[in-house]
Amino acid sequence: MRRSTRGSSRSRSSLPSSSAQRGVVPMASPSLVPPSPARRRWRLALALLLVVVMAALAVALGARAWLTAPIRIGAVFPLSGDADVVALAGQERLGVRLAADFTNADGGIGGRSIALDVHDLPDAAAAPAAVAALRADGVPLIIGAYSSDLSMAASSAANAAGIVYWEAGAVADQLTGRGLPLVFRVGADGARLGTNSAQFTALELAPRLDLSPARVRVAVVAANDAYASSVADAAVAETRALGLDLTARIDYDLDLPRWPEVMRALAASRPDVVILASHIPDGVAFVKALDAAQLKVGA
Repeated sequence: MRRSTRGSSRSRSSLPSSSAQRGVVPMASPSLVPPSPARRRWRLALALLLVVVMAALAVALGARAWLTAPIRIGAVFPLSGDADVVALAGQERLGVRLAADFTNADGGIGGRSIALDVHDLPDAAAAPAAVAALRADGVPLIIGAYSSDLSMAASSAANAAGIVYWEAGAVADQLTGRGLPLVFRVGADGARLGTNSAQFTALELAPRLDLSPARVRVAVVAANDAYASSVADAAVAETRALGLDLTARIDYDLDLPRWPEVMRALAASRPDVVILASHIPDGVAFVKALDAAQLKVGA
C-alpha cells in the first residue's frame, strides 16, 4: 500500500511562519517609530500641567504653613544692668506679655498665636545689635523699651532696619517728633503730661488752696533727660499760658542729683505747688530730700 506524500513534498521554506499561522501580522518596534506631532503636543501639555499642579500644591502648602505659623513680635527691654531700671521695666514687659497671653487665649489674630521674641537692651549703645538680631529672626515689629533714652536708640535702629517700632511706655516728645515713618506710640507724650499738670494746678489745686490762678506760685523741678525735659518744658509753657506765677525751673543731674542744692533753690522760690518731672527712683529720693529739708508746700 502506497503512503500518501501530499503536503510532505513541500519544501521547508514554503511553510508559513508561526505568526502567520496564528493570524498575527509582525509590526516594527515602537522605539523605531517617531511620535506624531499631535502626540508630541499632548505629551508637552501633560508635562506642563504636572508642573503647574506641583507648583500650586507647593504654594498651597506654604500658604497653609504661613496661615498657621505664630506671629513673631520682637521686644527690647533692659533685662540686665541697673537693678532699679530692670525691676521697673519688668512691669512694662509683663504688661506686654499679658497682652500677648490674653490675645492668644482669645484665639490669636486670625487663628495665629503671638510669640514674643524678647532681647536684652541694657543701654542705648546695645540697640543696633538687639535690632539686628531681631531682624535676623524675621520679626516685622518691635515693642519697647521702658525709658525714653533706650526707646530713642531702639526706635532709630528699628526704623533704619525697615522694622515697625511700637513704643509701650516712653513719653519723650522727640520719640515721635523726629519724623521717623515706622515709629509709633499710643500712650501719652511728655507734652501732654506737662500740660495736664499745669491745667490740674489751675483748675483743681488753686481752688483747694483758696487762691486764684494768678496767685499760685509754681516751681517746676525736672531731671535732665529727654523724658523729664519734655514734661517740664510743657509744664512751664502751660503754666505761663494759664497765668500761673512761675517762680522757678530747677533741673538736676539724673545720674548724680545734688538734693541739698535743689532744696535750697526750691526754698528760695517759695512755691505753693511743685510740678516734678522725674523717674520713680529719683522721684522717691526727691520726696525724701523735701521732707529732710522740712520744706512745706501746698501740693
